[in-house]
Amino acid sequence: WIDTCATKHQRCPSGEPRTLPTRVIDVFQDPPKLIDSAGMHERYACLSHCWGGLTPCKTTTALLSAHMTSLNWSKLPQNFKDAIVLSRCLQIKYLWIDSLCIIQDSEEDWFREAQKMGSYYSCCLLTIAAAAAKDTASGFLHERKQMDTLGTIPYKDESMEAVGVVHLRRQVQGWKASIVDGILSTRAWTLQERLLAPRIIHFGEDQCFWDIQEAFYHPYDSDRNQTISDRREEVGTWPPNIMLEPIEGSPQWQWLELVKEYTRRQLTRKSDYFPALSGLTAKFSSLAKDEFLCGIWQGDLLRGLLWRSLLLPRPDEENTLEYPQMNTDLASPSWSWSSVDGPCYYDIDNLRLRDTNFDAEVVDCGMVEPTGENAITASSFSGSLVLRG
Repeated sequence: WIDTCATKHQRCPSGEPRTLPTRVIDVFQDPPKLIDSAGMHERYACLSHCWGGLTPCKTTTALLSAHMTSLNWSKLPQNFKDAIVLSRCLQIKYLWIDSLCIIQDSEEDWFREAQKMGSYYSCCLLTIAAAAAKDTASGFLHERKQMDTLGTIPYKDESMEAVGVVHLRRQVQGWKASIVDGILSTRAWTLQERLLAPRIIHFGEDQCFWDIQEAFYHPYDSDRNQTISDRREEVGTWPPNIMLEPIEGSPQWQWLELVKEYTRRQLTRKSDYFPALSGLTAKFSSLAKDEFLCGIWQGDLLRGLLWRSLLLPRPDEENTLEYPQMNTDLASPSWSWSSVDGPCYYDIDNLRLRDTNFDAEVVDCGMVEPTGENAITASSFSGSLVLRG
């Protein structure tokens, strides 16, 4: 699959060696170990996974030297072990896992590496997605459940003559249940990990899914050969590396679709709101040649202001809905959807935004954003917006 995709698919990136992340795991060593890549050009894989509330095995300042010597196999969570085993089987020597390859107690290292995460997932040969693993201990390389026939039903033609039998088997989780509605798709960080990846192998509850630009494949469902045009309905079904070119219209139009998907996802640290989106922001910026204003693009500002908050059930009262609260962990302008701690959306179909004629005009829009090396992790932004109309 990988070789065919990398060498024969016109829409998919090649499998040429790329610059390695700052640190990677050398899985060909036994036991594996963390190495400083020193700018080497090699093929590598990335793991996309859910921490699930557990504190994963991680690299700290105190453990860095030990991890550069060897990683204690007995202390690695099952997700990490499975990713290493799979990489070895696929003859991919290097593997990037966030909690092991970023020094977790160093703000300086996290600041620097957070800015590169988008490129890490964009440049890897393959992203391994632990789609059904609820936490790092769950693992994803399980024996496939038996597809034994539960029974048979005679099949007859119009003359009622038996011409065969229909075999009945249990229903397996398909693409939507495993991936679109799966546990990994509830996390904010994993959105850019999927959309920026050149190709992904998802490991679901019952089966694996090979997800690429050309199509996607899996053993048991009839929709396994869907193409890009079949997957335009919602962001959850967009193929990997879709940011290579717009699906339809301008990049800003794609962005409106993406906001709904991103804001419904969860973050452990609310201050990661923009860092978890930084790879996609950089890609959109290069496509649109536009300036990013706390979640809205300057060249599409009027349309970008037409966001709405989604009503949510109140936790303390049954059958009662309320709008989400302001995001107190991220000081963002109130005219941006990023100021809300909850799902937001653009009513695209009803408002027909592509055909909207705006009476208002932007008089002035100014943002004062943090600058320097740590700007990407900032949680406070100030800005002003003046409209006329």
